[in-house]
Amino acid sequence: MSAEEPIRTWIIDDTGFPKQGTHSVGVQRQYTGTTGKVCNCQVAVSLSVATRSAHVPIDFALYLPEGWAGDPVRRQECHIPDDVVFKTKHDLALDLIVRAIEDKVPGDILLCDGGYGCSDNFRETVRILGFDYAMGILSSTMLIRLDAREQKCTAPMSARAIAEQIGPKASRTSPGMRARGPAHGASCARGLPSAASTSLATTALDASPCGC
Repeated sequence: MSAEEPIRTWIIDDTGFPKQGTHSVGVQRQYTGTTGKVCNCQVAVSLSVATRSAHVPIDFALYLPEGWAGDPVRRQECHIPDDVVFKTKHDLALDLIVRAIEDKVPGDILLCDGGYGCSDNFRETVRILGFDYAMGILSSTMLIRLDAREQKCTAPMSARAIAEQIGPKASRTSPGMRARGPAHGASCARGLPSAASTSLATTALDASPCGC
């Protein structure tokens, strides 16, 4: 894969595995994008790497809900190791990222949806780990726009307010991508070139030039 094109992008996502019974480790009624609704399933967080023309998953971590993690009977029946404890999906994603860094997997851009981008701590940790990123966020997320020198140039504003301020002419939509209205969601880019950071009409930037 890397012999043909450089690997620059990492993608965090989660995948659901619908189940009929109650004995598979971590299974419970929970939302999964696999079915688009709440159902009886397991959920695993995944890390994929991508070039411009291909992508492949390289690591998974099974999400163990608190009900499972804190149930000694279930743990014993399913032989869950003592060192496996409850972790949020955000924490599992960060574990995957750190493990890939330690394994020297190439890449410097991280992408994920609003399930992860909604976490201030997750976004900040990804940045500290050295990644530029583009993540989905809530339209109510408060952001501070920065100038080209990464100096504050506005007071805190919601992603929706910033999207309305910069207007649709400041954004572009990639082929096949449907822009979402400000009331529903937005994306947040950090460290990416401005042209790449405005791929949705609802994009809110915390690292783009703002003309001040």
